[in-house]
Amino acid sequence: MPPVTAYAVAADLDTGINAAAMTGVPTQTKTDNIDAASRLIDSFLRAQFTLPLTQVGSDVKRACIHIATYYVLVGRGYNPDAGADPGIRQRYEEALALLSLVSAGKAVPDITDSSPEAAEGRPGSRPTVISSSSRGFSSRGNPNGGGWPFTGS
Repeated sequence: MPPVTAYAVAADLDTGINAAAMTGVPTQTKTDNIDAASRLIDSFLRAQFTLPLTQVGSDVKRACIHIATYYVLVGRGYNPDAGADPGIRQRYEEALALLSLVSAGKAVPDITDSSPEAAEGRPGSRPTVISSSSRGFSSRGNPNGGGWPFTGS
């Protein structure tokens, strides 16, 4: 398996959550769950971007933190259906929803991929589609000799 590009670090999991929730969680456990979350994120980003990413913004980092936090807490026995802290599950689901939009090309996160023509925030692996077939919006071929509506001719 190729090395993981981690989108967060272990200390990030202590932010945005009650610090007691992470008490006693070994750094290696946090790192392993960050790696798992990063691999999941890559599985969504792969559809639009060339991996590995060379730069990620706070949106991808935040998604990684929310997913990894959820993984750690579920591993410790957190039951998302018990209602103790619905925000943990909600942030996890919001991260997955964002990644689904990115995968479908409906949202573009603040990242730069590793493709040669990469630009910040623009998928570099998307194909360029050029169509030369006439759609009837030019003055060429008008049987009446004049211009077509909306063409200015």
